[in-house]
Amino acid sequence: MRQTGPELHRAEGRKEGEKRGAIRVRREYLLRVLRHRFGELPAQVEKRVSAARDMAQLGEWFDRASNAATLDDVGIVP
Repeated sequence: MRQTGPELHRAEGRKEGEKRGAIRVRREYLLRVLRHRFGELPAQVEKRVSAARDMAQLGEWFDRASNAATLDDVGIVP
């Protein structure tokens, strides 16, 4: 059965909302790990993470944060 226009629009909206939620959660966990490992974070790092919208980039930073010796090693701020 084909979806009607309104049904399709709702489904697309739901997908977008789920994506935004997943990005928000990934940001929160990344910041939590960074704070746990490195203490108080510079405002520039907080802003860059909070503005990130790319799941792959957030995942890469999270992976690096897991074993980085320093905050600079995570590579969030160039």
